[in-house]
Amino acid sequence: MRASRATTRILLAGMVLWALGCASARETAIPIQQGDLVKLAGTWSGFATGSGGSATSGELQLRPDGTYTNRVGGGWTSGTLRVVNGSLVGGPTGSAPGAALDVQLRVQLVTRGGVQYLSGTGTTTLGPYSFEYSKR
Repeated sequence: MRASRATTRILLAGMVLWALGCASARETAIPIQQGDLVKLAGTWSGFATGSGGSATSGELQLRPDGTYTNRVGGGWTSGTLRVVNGSLVGGPTGSAPGAALDVQLRVQLVTRGGVQYLSGTGTTTLGPYSFEYSKR
């Protein structure tokens, strides 16, 4: 019976620690407004993940007017993002080795652990992808 109580206490303590860890890792979306583009302008870097599941380093150059260039692996996309319902959206075109890309892109500003990220999803002729970049 004592071993059972000890096991229960250990499991409860583990669950509490897990819950605290999840709470500290919460992500908060921050609605983007048109005037925020100036503050968001700059170089953002991180990783992009395609439908195959492997992460590749990427870099986003965002300019105050909403134009951008996003380089991932050997490919790139460029275009103009506009503010729609608190997110950045765009339908740019780009290039990858051996293929032209038609891209639909949606980007949100999120905060996790006190750090801001641009978290986005997109679709290309090569399939869906997602990325998460922090500002350098």
